[in-house]
Amino acid sequence: ANVTLQAWVKSVAPSYYAYIACKSEGAAGVSYALSVGGGGGVEFLVTLAQGGGSVVSPVAAPSAVWDGAWHLVTGVWDGLAAHVYVDGIEQGSGTTSANSANGIDYTLPQSLVIGDYRAPGGLPFMGLIDDLQVYDRALSSAEILGCYSGDSLVSWWSANTNANDSIGINTGSLVGTAAYGPSRSFVGNSFNT
Repeated sequence: ANVTLQAWVKSVAPSYYAYIACKSEGAAGVSYALSVGGGGGVEFLVTLAQGGGSVVSPVAAPSAVWDGAWHLVTGVWDGLAAHVYVDGIEQGSGTTSANSANGIDYTLPQSLVIGDYRAPGGLPFMGLIDDLQVYDRALSSAEILGCYSGDSLVSWWSANTNANDSIGINTGSLVGTAAYGPSRSFVGNSFNT
C-alpha cells in the first residue's frame, strides 16, 4: 500500500534523529516516518515487509526547513520509491529499493506517534507541528503543491483544542507533557493515535 504523510513544522535546530511523526510497527520499529536525519535535514523512511529493509528518501537540506518559519514537509511512498517534499518541492528524485514489491511492513501495526519515536521521550522533535495529514495513497507532485486536495484523506488532527480526528475515526490522546496551542502549534513531546 502507498502512503503520504504531511505536516507543517517550525523549528530552528531540532536534534538529529528526532521524529516529526511515525507509524509504529512491532516491538521496536516503524512502518514509515518523517524525521530529522543524521545530517539535520528532513527525510522520509519506509520499512519494507518480508525483511526487505528500509528505504530512506533523499534528505532535504537543513537550511531549507529549519529557519524558524513554517514549512510543509511531505513524505511519500509510491510503491517504488520514498520521496520527501518541502513546501511542495521534491528534494532529490526519490530513493528506490530492489525490494519495493514487498510493500510497507504493517505486520504488527502500532500507534501513529506525533512528535516522537514510538513513545514519549524516545527521540522527541523540538519544534512545532501542525495540521498532520495521512493519506492512503501517494499524492502526486501537483497535489502536494496544492497541499489541501482532501482526496482519500484518512485522518486529520488540527490539534487546536483536542486530539480528535476531524474527518475519520482515529481520535488520539495527549501523552507526556504535550499541550494544545493556537493554530500552527503543537507544544510538547508526543501525541498518540
